[in-house]
Amino acid sequence: MSEELDRAMQEAKTRLKDRGVVVSMHDDSDVVAQVLEAVERFEKEVERQGGDLMVDTGDAEQPDDPRFVLPKRVSDEVLPDYRARIDEATRLLKKTAR
Repeated sequence: MSEELDRAMQEAKTRLKDRGVVVSMHDDSDVVAQVLEAVERFEKEVERQGGDLMVDTGDAEQPDDPRFVLPKRVSDEVLPDYRARIDEATRLLKKTAR
């Protein structure tokens, strides 16, 4: 892996970790990038609907709206499946926009 690609991969992993998404060194870099893009699409939709990303987190005891909470990755879930769940959550969020 080139130094530039390695740096980009580390940044993507850090950004996902900051959002509570665990990725491992074994996860494919292309899929990690796709998951980050899916997370960003979800967050953009939350903001478009007036959600507060600081309040509507998986760590919040009482989020403003549970629909605005990013789905958690389960321990044995492969990244492509997790990305699909995020995309589905985004689709449902758009469908149920207030």
